[in-house]
Amino acid sequence: MPRSSSRSNRATDPNTLPLSFEQLVTQYIDFLETAIHTLLYVRQVYPSELFLRRQRWGVVVQMARHEGVRAWVGKSLEVIGKQLIEGNARTVVLIFMSAEGFPSERWLFQFDDVDQISKSSDERRKTDPIRKPNAPTKSTLEPVFRRLLLQMIATGGALSPLNLSDESTHAPFTLLLEDPAPGPHPSDDDLTPALERFTSNSIGQRIREGELKQTTLALSEIENGVLDMEIVVQTLQ
Repeated sequence: MPRSSSRSNRATDPNTLPLSFEQLVTQYIDFLETAIHTLLYVRQVYPSELFLRRQRWGVVVQMARHEGVRAWVGKSLEVIGKQLIEGNARTVVLIFMSAEGFPSERWLFQFDDVDQISKSSDERRKTDPIRKPNAPTKSTLEPVFRRLLLQMIATGGALSPLNLSDESTHAPFTLLLEDPAPGPHPSDDDLTPALERFTSNSIGQRIREGELKQTTLALSEIENGVLDMEIVVQTLQ
């Protein structure tokens, strides 16, 4: 009898239930928020005393105290989440700026909507659990997020220091959406418009012309056959 009860409890645990596509994107956005704050700390964009220690997915992370930073990141990711759900963006880019206001380091979170669920009906995206073998759940995502966070912390700590300046008049970082096909950038006051010099196409052109040198490092991937994600770090000189 106890064994049967145990199996029943596992079956009804919400953390083990298949997610809808929208719920899956929400999990990714939660991860991105934690990752961005942690990278702001690891890359020493702001002084360490401006961060609070928290624990996410079994990892000690740092979250910015500053309400303006927290609000901007949160609202930007809210916009990004909507675009991912609707299939209007494939890559989220966290860009760290040099003291001169040029991109010096880019963290790319590249998404692949394997089954093109983002192009299906609103009802399917929002409410229908993903029906396929090994569909992602909160429980299966937890160790993956933990592994990625630890790898990002180690990688960020090993990179050369950023060229930052307290006297700069520009923001030390920004977020960028890159679309799967040419088209207008999502319009929202909470998300910084994509400046042409920040995009992969523009940077790639400058590399080909010898204006920039780029070092690329690919981190681990999330491969669940639904919404895969790869993290890539690019340093620019």
